[in-house]
Amino acid sequence: MSPGSGILSLSSRAPATLLLAALLLFFIATPVGAHAPVVPGEDSPAVTVMDPLKSWAFYGMLHGVGEPDLFRFTMHGGDRLVVSLQVADPAGPVPVLVITGPGLPHQGIPPEGVEIPAGSSAVVIRGVRPPMPSYEPFAPGAAYPVAELDSVVTVDGEYRVAVVGTGGEVPYVLAIGYLEEFSAAEWVMVPVTVLHSRIVQGQALPILFSPFFAMLILGALLFLYRDHYPRLRSPAGIAAAVAGILMLGSAAGTLVQMFWALAATGPEATALVTGILIVLAAIPGILCLRIALSSSPSWTGRERLTLVAAGLLALVVWSGFLAGPVVAVLAAVLPGER
Repeated sequence: MSPGSGILSLSSRAPATLLLAALLLFFIATPVGAHAPVVPGEDSPAVTVMDPLKSWAFYGMLHGVGEPDLFRFTMHGGDRLVVSLQVADPAGPVPVLVITGPGLPHQGIPPEGVEIPAGSSAVVIRGVRPPMPSYEPFAPGAAYPVAELDSVVTVDGEYRVAVVGTGGEVPYVLAIGYLEEFSAAEWVMVPVTVLHSRIVQGQALPILFSPFFAMLILGALLFLYRDHYPRLRSPAGIAAAVAGILMLGSAAGTLVQMFWALAATGPEATALVTGILIVLAAIPGILCLRIALSSSPSWTGRERLTLVAAGLLALVVWSGFLAGPVVAVLAAVLPGER
């Protein structure tokens, strides 16, 4: 097989075709509901939710019996209050969800350690784990929905949500709100926040990082044969290859997370959405590697523009852990000579 042949050796129309395919897949996948992920700081006594109507997912860890994690926000009469709690452990203790606020109906007795503000009442929901977990396609994972509340508030004021521990360490996800909105910064930072949340919640590091390191090893093997690829002896070619490896590494990581979750939930139709996200993450990586491994030592303006487009696409579809898109754009301006 000659250098540059194979899956990465595509026709001159391939970059435009792949980019158009990526845009089509992106518009197919984006209508799927998703929460803006947040990992609160452990030192904060309470998390202030600025917009409780927007859909948020707070990733936390309870450490003992009676320990509450507190979230507070302001609502107005007629606003819809949507709260749900999920846990990942199939056998561990299930937390208690306590929602307090003016005008709420009294329901249940709050656990010790949960303060009920003056003028407020409390809705206490003792979590019940269902027999099977549900599948999350947006950031692939398996979790048990244990408690939820969907109501309309009637009184203006401050409302609070407390997640209260009933045992040892318990990772949880608290979702607040229902409007699926992202700022540009939140969208771009999704892969970093999701990675941080998995670490905070104690996911096994080999599962988390082994796909990424596997791609790094494969990338290192490419450089052992750089004499066959003239561009790998130039700064631009090296940067393009590194960007492609980072992007394919993130796609491989999402693939492993998907299979890990499906092993717990069984087959799920929404896994197709995850598959689309994986393809979207892989496309800019393939484009970068195709350019880096070209058998031609001469660079064209079209190739450099393709690197910029691939970097921007990767940024939008969460490919390459932020570093990949930056390195791809950098490759477009680096020297192409040895």
